[in-house]
Amino acid sequence: MDYGAVGDGVADDSQAFLKAWGEACDRTGILQVPPKKTFMLKPLKFSGPCKFSSLHFKVNKVNS
Repeated sequence: MDYGAVGDGVADDSQAFLKAWGEACDRTGILQVPPKKTFMLKPLKFSGPCKFSSLHFKVNKVNS
C-alpha cells in the first residue's frame, strides 16, 4: 500500500511512516520499506499494542 512517503531525502516522510506503522501494528503483516530510497523522518515513537510479538526494524542514520 502507498502511504505517501516520497523517499527523496528531502521531503518529510514522518506521517507516512506513522500511517504505515499503525496499519502494520493493527494486522499480523509485514512493514516493508522500499530499498534504494532515502527517507527523512522527524524523531518518531512507534508504539502499540500490536498484534505481532516481535519486529526487527533497522534504521541507518545519516545526519547533516
